[in-house]
Amino acid sequence: MKRKILVAVSGLIVIVGVLAGAKALQIKALIDQGKTFSVPPEVISATEVKQESIDPAEARSITLQGLDATVRIGRFGPYIERQDNGNALRVSVPESVAPADLNGEIIETLLREKKEGPTSLGVDPETGLPIYIRTGQYGPYVQLGDATDEQPKPKRMSLPRGVKPEDVTLELARGLLALPRVLGIHPETGAKVLGGLGRFGPYVVHDQGKVGKDYRSIKGEDIPCVRTDHGAGSSLAVDHLVSITPAGFPSLTTYLNMLGAGMAWQDAFRTAFGMSVEAYYANFASYRAGL
Repeated sequence: MKRKILVAVSGLIVIVGVLAGAKALQIKALIDQGKTFSVPPEVISATEVKQESIDPAEARSITLQGLDATVRIGRFGPYIERQDNGNALRVSVPESVAPADLNGEIIETLLREKKEGPTSLGVDPETGLPIYIRTGQYGPYVQLGDATDEQPKPKRMSLPRGVKPEDVTLELARGLLALPRVLGIHPETGAKVLGGLGRFGPYVVHDQGKVGKDYRSIKGEDIPCVRTDHGAGSSLAVDHLVSITPAGFPSLTTYLNMLGAGMAWQDAFRTAFGMSVEAYYANFASYRAGL
């Protein structure tokens, strides 16, 4: 017996099942009239057989030539799967990496971290906690300490654009994890001005508490507040820098504006503060030694 499919939708074309041997205009006319039509049982049977033969895992798999792993599409996005001693080893593909851009090096790095755990950069001298370099959904990041029951979400900070995981040092990681940093005090409101790194890049924020926060993105790849050499990334270093600059705090605003215009941070530093970065480091080292 033929199966009847009744379509009673006015002005909307709905195709149910497999319609064989019917032209599009004829189908539309039937639907518009609220007519019933029949689908041959052999077509339905063939469709059901075909449906049963579909492997869901294969249907959501992407084959990339030359890669010793399978890329699949899951509920939360693409992930990599490879057999490891009879067990399936799976790891998500970071959002910053398109499946088509995967190569053997990226896959090996992601799978190795999944299997062996994150790479330790060393121990933070202030907290005594290990600092790791890891890769997550949004790309590589640094993490302070391990996830525990008392601290289920340890502090994390994404790497700046253009910085490769293999180039991250303990000092750079400490500087990133110290963000956001206080850059100074706004001369008009007396509120803090902080520099930080967000998902979309570096920024400065004028934090007036309950009054609100005013964010400004910084163009370019340099992050002016991440410098841990000789303590130069600390608020003490910023205060000292402002105190020895003739223009005072406005020079910091000038520096940030130059960064926003795309100037290299070393050139912006020299122009705004009247000295090279190296000269300031030497100056600050002598200042701190006398404290």
